[in-house]
Amino acid sequence: MLKQKLSIIKLLFRVSKYINKIIYLLFCYLLLAWSLLTFYTLQTKQLQIMMCSARVITGKIFTLNKNLIALSTGRLFLRSMTSSENVRQSNAGTDKTIIRQQILEASLSFVNKHGWSHQTIGYGAESLGMPNVAHGLFPNGGLDLVLYFYNQCNGNLVKLLEEHKSLNMTPFDFIWFAIRERLLMNMPYIKQWPQALALLALPNNIPNSIHTILQLSDDICYYAGDRSVDFHWYSRRMAVLAIYQSTELYMLQDASHNYESTWKFLSRRVKDAEEAKANLDKVNNIVDKNSESANAAFMTIKNILNLR
Repeated sequence: MLKQKLSIIKLLFRVSKYINKIIYLLFCYLLLAWSLLTFYTLQTKQLQIMMCSARVITGKIFTLNKNLIALSTGRLFLRSMTSSENVRQSNAGTDKTIIRQQILEASLSFVNKHGWSHQTIGYGAESLGMPNVAHGLFPNGGLDLVLYFYNQCNGNLVKLLEEHKSLNMTPFDFIWFAIRERLLMNMPYIKQWPQALALLALPNNIPNSIHTILQLSDDICYYAGDRSVDFHWYSRRMAVLAIYQSTELYMLQDASHNYESTWKFLSRRVKDAEEAKANLDKVNNIVDKNSESANAAFMTIKNILNLR
């Protein structure tokens, strides 16, 4: 009877070690739920992007043709086998790839007037002296243009973060800086950005767009100093993604001068995440100490009773 009781006690203490992981998971869900509830009045299609974040936490997103390759440094590259970006990379150096990039770059100057559409791409082709039907090179229509711009901004952000990674900033200050700089890159097309978010969030487009969105949060976390390869890899990137997307949606309806309200909102969200992490670290320390003490006590009792 005594052996059974001690076995149960030991099992309970082992389970307690994983309580912190459960708390992290709940925190991510609550953060995403809060973001959704706060902005439920905005366009439903825009909010679907944040819904995808919750799906990523469960691991279901990896059924959408994603390969995760873990490197020894903890850096994970998400590779979408269906994305147009991968098609461009596989055809790097070909005339078709060069033409596509030239047309997309030229099309950006027509976005503010005609939106993210096939028509805009057609105008971009005409401005280069190509026939309007050249937009047939883009089977995803406006989504191809959105992804081109999104990936271009992500690449520019990586260069910027690489230049500033040596600055003496805390990880959370660095995250604030990175998110702000990335959002500023959307400014030239801010009036048309709701349409871009709607295109990214359409169910048929998610397999192509989710890679680009997740890569953004991964880049920010990586240059902020995160090298984790465990459960924290997911929770931290989901937290950054939730902060970025909630601030992005807030920005769309912000009428303050130079988007001052948006940056204050961003500061509050980063502060919330920082405080949540501090509280969770305290819980983790308490759980770890209790687990160590309990295991030591169990071993002492076991030795006294000469249990095997």
